[in-house]
Amino acid sequence: MRLKSAIILLLVIAITVALGFGAFNGYSYWTSKTGKDGSWVEHQIMKGASSIKKGLDVAGGVRIIYTIEENDISSEDVDKTEKILRNRLDAKGLTEATITKDEVNKDNPMLIVEIPGFNDPEEAISFLGQTAKLQFVDFDGNVVLEGDDIVGATRAYERTGSLNGYQYIVQLELSPEAVTKFADATDAASKRTDGGNVIGIYLDNTLLSYPSVNERIETSNPIITGSFTAEESKNLADLISSGALPLTLLVESQEYVGPTIGQKAFDVTLNAGVIAFILIILFLIIMYRIPGLVSSIALTLYTIVFILICENGGVIITLPGIAGIILSIAMAVDASIISYERLREELKLGKTLKTSIDLAFEKAFSTVRDSSVTTFISAIVLYILGTGSIKGFAISLMIGLVLSFLMAIFVLKFLLRNVTNVITTKNPWFYGVNHKIEK
Repeated sequence: MRLKSAIILLLVIAITVALGFGAFNGYSYWTSKTGKDGSWVEHQIMKGASSIKKGLDVAGGVRIIYTIEENDISSEDVDKTEKILRNRLDAKGLTEATITKDEVNKDNPMLIVEIPGFNDPEEAISFLGQTAKLQFVDFDGNVVLEGDDIVGATRAYERTGSLNGYQYIVQLELSPEAVTKFADATDAASKRTDGGNVIGIYLDNTLLSYPSVNERIETSNPIITGSFTAEESKNLADLISSGALPLTLLVESQEYVGPTIGQKAFDVTLNAGVIAFILIILFLIIMYRIPGLVSSIALTLYTIVFILICENGGVIITLPGIAGIILSIAMAVDASIISYERLREELKLGKTLKTSIDLAFEKAFSTVRDSSVTTFISAIVLYILGTGSIKGFAISLMIGLVLSFLMAIFVLKFLLRNVTNVITTKNPWFYGVNHKIEK
């Protein structure tokens, strides 16, 4: 039994160290790329702490608050507008940006866009606010295709058959219904002999291209040409893919938040958290000795797992979010103390160590459970009703509460049982009681 417990503890410590290194530095391996260059390709197993996304109050960036011009607004239109803005941000590679709906005033809802690491509010307003209304119009002015007929658009660099050779183009993907409509329109245009064998391509009523049609085109992937640069073709494809905004957005306010103050506050908060963590571990060890040492291992594992969740779960770290993490750690410590005080009470009654551990965690369960559940409910309310950084605080707190509950109820008991199997002392000092205890 003692050997088995010793092996289990060594494995736990080894796993904790390995996960800790990976959480902070990441793990990668390289494979040789197939091809003539024989270059090596990196594959990440763990991303490392540097990959954690930082919010606007930490990294700095742009905050834009939009109001909606229309009076009769449906929730569906607001949701669609939010989705289109999200697509436009993603298309620019701004995946860390957040969009928050503020619907406290139902008659005048607001959309709050925060883009960490971005430094030009005017540029952000420019690419977010474009309507991208795409139309294919025949010679008589009839609309052949509209934006809803376009499934998507991508940039390509291909030979177009023209004298220019290779050039950047935008390749469209049509819906099945649009393929039929486009085929019929091109068939009709190709048969015209009065110079009307053309179909104009308009974006926001601006003519992009006016190609001639000489045959029926029945394909789901027509192309748009127009002497595009690489950036122009990508921007056009991104705008077409994101669709037209169903609502008219008005810029209520715009601001650039510098990263200096936020980064300084982040560093101070992080340093304070590290110091507090060390002091908590010292307190637990001084007060509870062996159980305190077990809590130190569990808290270290808890912190590492939390970091891994932030790295791989897309959690955006804000200053309130860090506060939520610290609060959840405090609740984990509180749960440990409740269990250990129960343990000391059982030991003082003269019960054996094994029995006392079982009874202590059994009796502490309801208290820890109720405390975690009530706080979790509060975090849910904050997430539902809060905006921006308040949501970040709520998310961090909810993740931490789940982890702290699992640690307090399962991990601590498991580790403590194995530690007491390895350390067989009956000296009451090691468990914070003042009389001899039975093993």
